[in-house]
Amino acid sequence: MKLTAEQLLDDLLEDAAPPEFRAALMDKTLRSARRRQRARYFNMALIATVVAGIFLFSFWKMREPAILSDRIRQSDPMVVGSKPLLPGQIVITHLDPVEEFVSSISTVAEVQTSGSSGPYKEINDQQLLALLSDRPAVLVRHGPHQAELIFLDPRN
Repeated sequence: MKLTAEQLLDDLLEDAAPPEFRAALMDKTLRSARRRQRARYFNMALIATVVAGIFLFSFWKMREPAILSDRIRQSDPMVVGSKPLLPGQIVITHLDPVEEFVSSISTVAEVQTSGSSGPYKEINDQQLLALLSDRPAVLVRHGPHQAELIFLDPRN
């Protein structure tokens, strides 16, 4: 049984159109219908791909903070135990103005270097402390470019 559109086309073209025209018209109609069908399939595939991409992107973004929060929750607490200091380990400072500083020539040491291009040769911390091996001294660093050499009193 013929479709209604085909019957109307047959009735319309039966008397006036030659058979080649009818075949060409039918061929063009079929090509147009196939093109529309392919366009529909392409659009459906494109929409499905976009929806799947949006779903995967949102799933990926939702999982990212959950992974970070799990790492934070799983960290073990660190327990530090301490003991009170002995009285000999506690250092107390006093604000005591020094009125007079007495020094003798025996407390001053002169260091001479040879072979340097200038009047002074720069030495590192180990070389400095090696020069003072017979005297107790401490090198205190206050910053990356600032240090203080403190001589300890050997009587205490």
